[in-house]
Amino acid sequence: MGVTSQASEINFNVKGILPENQHSKEISCFDLRVVPGETQTLSVELTNDTEEDVTVYASANLAITNDNGIVDYSYNDAKKDSSAVFTFSEIAKMPKEIILPKKSTKIVEDVVEIPKESFDGYVLGGLYFEQKEDKEEKSQGALAVGNRFSYVVGVLMSETDQEIKPELALNDVKATQMTGNNAVIMNIQNKKPAMIKKLQLDVKLYYENETKPRYENRQESLTMAPNTNFNYKIDLKEQPFVAGNYTVKIKANDGYKDWSWERKFEIK
Repeated sequence: MGVTSQASEINFNVKGILPENQHSKEISCFDLRVVPGETQTLSVELTNDTEEDVTVYASANLAITNDNGIVDYSYNDAKKDSSAVFTFSEIAKMPKEIILPKKSTKIVEDVVEIPKESFDGYVLGGLYFEQKEDKEEKSQGALAVGNRFSYVVGVLMSETDQEIKPELALNDVKATQMTGNNAVIMNIQNKKPAMIKKLQLDVKLYYENETKPRYENRQESLTMAPNTNFNYKIDLKEQPFVAGNYTVKIKANDGYKDWSWERKFEIK
């Protein structure tokens, strides 16, 4: 969980100014030991070394687990998970648009209002900075492709050293389409304020009363943010759906504990 960017060339730099209550001094993101009811101000240094002014969009985003099984901080409109008491985006406020003049440095502040009710475990979010795109010229009969230039500074908050272990649950299982391909998705939820750093999933899909799976998939080293869910998929690629009754069997391991689920569903 560090400072990440999504660009090969970017016109500004971002650096978190670590406060006194930084829990771990060995990382460049914010790892904060916070106190219930207090206000925490996070300072971030933005630098523009170019000869042009740069406009930066900013947001304080909750951390989600995206459908690739990766912790993601880039969505400012992500939905709150049903298991979360509160999220980072609900308690953090920062400017939405920042003008960086050429050859300049600016300190941007994010104000975090820590809830009065104490919590164990972790709250995870990110300070997201995206460069405003130039207007792209549209050629006749074709669309120009624009790049996104962005930084994320992770923010991990805790109040105690109380260990909270993940609790996984299987929610919905259904057939759908993703990126134009048929797929069966399984919504997997981490219901606790705990990080999962190495999740292994082994999924098998059976048709009717067959004993051999029609499709199977196995992945290791997936990650999950606290109190989040994501759609794990079996991609049928270009294969058509076959109507009938199906059973999906899932085994999961977070490095410490095993979970297993079996769910029946129908494709009509």
